[in-house]
Amino acid sequence: MPPLPPPLHEVYSQQLFTAGHGYPLWDAEPEDKKYEIEVGTVGRIDSGKFWLLFNAMKPADDPYQKHGVPSHFELFAPQNTMPQGPWNRIKTNLLESNTVQKRDISASASVDSPDGLIFSARMGFKFTCSDNAGAFLMLEPPGMAYIFKNKRHIVRHMRDNFSHWVEFANTERGMMLKQEEIFFVHGVIKTTRWAAGAFHGNCKNKEGSVDINAVGAGGLAFSMAFNTEEATRREYNYGPTQPRVSFDTTSSHAIEAGTSESQAAVPSSPLPRCNQCIFINYYKAKRRWLFGMRHMEAAAGPHELPPGDRDNPGGNAPVTAGSGYSEGGFEEVPSEPPLWDPVNCLLDYILANSDANMAIASDTDLYAIFHGMEIPVDIPAALASLRPTVEIDEEGAGTVLVNYRVILDQYQDEPRPISPAPAGDTMQVEGGVTPGQAGSHSGPLPDLPGATQGEQLLQDPFTPDPAIQRGLPPPGEFTPVLGLEQAPAASSSQVQGDDDDDESGLTEEEARMRREQKQPDFEWRAAAAGHVGTVTAITYSNNCKLIASGSDDKSIIIWDASDQSIVRKWDAHTDVVWALAFSPDDKRLASAGADCKVMMWSVETDELLATMIGHEEVINSMAWSPDGKTLASGSDDSNIRIWDAETYEQLHLLEGHQAMVTFVKYSPDNRYLASGSADYTCRIWDVASGTLHKELQGHKGMVWDADFDAESRRIITCSDDASARIWNVETGEMLIRIHEHHGPVWNVLFTRDGSRVLTSSSDSTLKICDSYSGERRFALEGHEGSVHTSCFSRDEKYIASTSADNTVRLWRTSDGAHVATFNEHEDKVTLVAFSPDGETLASGADDGTIRIRLAKEWNPDRAEQEGKEDGDGDEDEGS
Repeated sequence: MPPLPPPLHEVYSQQLFTAGHGYPLWDAEPEDKKYEIEVGTVGRIDSGKFWLLFNAMKPADDPYQKHGVPSHFELFAPQNTMPQGPWNRIKTNLLESNTVQKRDISASASVDSPDGLIFSARMGFKFTCSDNAGAFLMLEPPGMAYIFKNKRHIVRHMRDNFSHWVEFANTERGMMLKQEEIFFVHGVIKTTRWAAGAFHGNCKNKEGSVDINAVGAGGLAFSMAFNTEEATRREYNYGPTQPRVSFDTTSSHAIEAGTSESQAAVPSSPLPRCNQCIFINYYKAKRRWLFGMRHMEAAAGPHELPPGDRDNPGGNAPVTAGSGYSEGGFEEVPSEPPLWDPVNCLLDYILANSDANMAIASDTDLYAIFHGMEIPVDIPAALASLRPTVEIDEEGAGTVLVNYRVILDQYQDEPRPISPAPAGDTMQVEGGVTPGQAGSHSGPLPDLPGATQGEQLLQDPFTPDPAIQRGLPPPGEFTPVLGLEQAPAASSSQVQGDDDDDESGLTEEEARMRREQKQPDFEWRAAAAGHVGTVTAITYSNNCKLIASGSDDKSIIIWDASDQSIVRKWDAHTDVVWALAFSPDDKRLASAGADCKVMMWSVETDELLATMIGHEEVINSMAWSPDGKTLASGSDDSNIRIWDAETYEQLHLLEGHQAMVTFVKYSPDNRYLASGSADYTCRIWDVASGTLHKELQGHKGMVWDADFDAESRRIITCSDDASARIWNVETGEMLIRIHEHHGPVWNVLFTRDGSRVLTSSSDSTLKICDSYSGERRFALEGHEGSVHTSCFSRDEKYIASTSADNTVRLWRTSDGAHVATFNEHEDKVTLVAFSPDGETLASGADDGTIRIRLAKEWNPDRAEQEGKEDGDGDEDEGS
């Protein structure tokens, strides 16, 4: 007997999973109208709806725990990270499966409704279906996202507690769930109102239409039609429902007519809240053996079989006479297929390709594995072809090694479209995970096409929010540039002089356009384009001859600063490279990153000299002491380690921070080491003894950066609380509070004489202030995006700044005037540095390129001087 066709709620989930937002829920309403799905919720999915068991991130006595908690309940409350959000993750009115090729879109909005909602009063579209199934989701934007990003914490907690969860569900709650039927929610996307539809049948290459109307404040009316004589099942759902109204029964049965239609009206309801969970991001686990599973004999009778599901009395019931039985034997009744969930395939892959005794995987892992590819229909075959590496921790828990950030960073950047492969097609393995040898490694675990005019309501850029990142301001979306040989030749630098421009009488926009038209093109050197991922670290050697860069492609490249040629390239790291530092004598380079290792390289001999292991999480900052005797590293594990630079042994473990460490910096006199953290503090440590000297408390947000003055007497810190503070190093007393910005301050610097400080902020501005009075001297305005970092030139005549607007800007320190704009990069610029000798200016960006500019390109005095020298030379030749 042929198998039953898939339920339409699973057709919906399967079709929209490829949108890249997580598992689509057919029924997004909270349980009992009040128990919302939240980050940390543990539960199951039945008929497209999520049913909660408990929340691992809430205390046992919280009212949310309506079913109780496991007898061995451990609260999931890691100290150094927390759920983040909300972000405007979905800003479109419509999501559709890749099989739905929409056209003739119409949408209108009512702006005078009493509730003020922006949901379309009427919205519809026609489409052609390219396969025998499809789905769509209409929502009232935005879709708000919350997510817990730290994979390592989740893996550890599930490893230690999952067996208790299974016992709670099956023994205490009597559900008889399989291991892989339990979900741990680490991300949600919610909206206020939504309407979902799915169809399945003989509708390939057929035309259809969908129409939805808002009725009053909360009511909806649907209409869907197919121009086909073949049987096509379709079904709708919507929310919130107050009260529930049944749809026309034809919507969930075969409709065999020419142009068929089913409609449903929903009465209006009160103003809805943003509590409708349309997508979840989740983790699952599976052990090789379910400990505690009861052994049953082959001849066991009905009284010895497991009981049915308490919440589903008909499920798993024993077969007895009269239950599908006839004189001729059992009737051949097709069994309902298990819940469709591609993460189950990943769990099976981990167990089949490693010695792990437990597999832990998430939907985010899958999105990372197939990043830049189509999500295949046959996921097990695709995994077998790509063979992602399995890593096993010290307790035997296995997970896949993936570049997790390329997916999680999309919670700060515009969603990336992910398309499914058509059914029956042969998968072509391109991009994503490089095909290789699968294996197990014991060690630490490391959205829509362009819119036409009618679609303008359906597509909108994603608006980012700052969030905790690996010790850097939020980097941009990872965009691999495969096979890149050289930088685009069409790029150019733009230089602008503001002093002689008379813009009186012009509007701001006219003045801006006039300045841009007057900017001459600068000659710039060929770009150093050796990375295929975002540039995450950049540093000059002290002799100014070399530049080292690191990337999330896991590579380190050393460039010749004079001609941008590659001198060295190392690929020893197994994850993102976050920090680089040359030794004072330039003979060695230290590197560190997301693989929790500090590596020491010989620049002269091209050798790996040592690998320093101790940190348990991502290392995002590193610094070499001025005397070259020690090296410091800071990590997401909230610790700082000081290493002997000769023996490579750990000298001190500096413990005390309660959250991730964002930076480490030595004082110029070599006595102190400063560290900042997401625990809102900066700590000053005594380098010689490894003891805490002072804890600087006062910031109300994450402390991003700090800088000592030249005499090591004062230190300036900056924070997410939009302030910078200057402290007395010896006493820990706060001297000055500077609050000149309207957003997080990500970078601070003292001038060499200590009289002024420079601050850079996400509010798109830089400020120069007096370091003794806190009075603002100049505001450097002009960037059109967050300012990520800035630096002084050697003589401190100029300031270079980088921004999310893809530019590097040059400013004059003496008066804050804008001097030049360099716009060669094609993505967010996050790193910039002047060479110590002042001859070059380098920048790194999310487009994977390093740009190196000669002094004459950014220093007007130098360009004028060289021009005079050239003129003198010509005159001499003429004489």
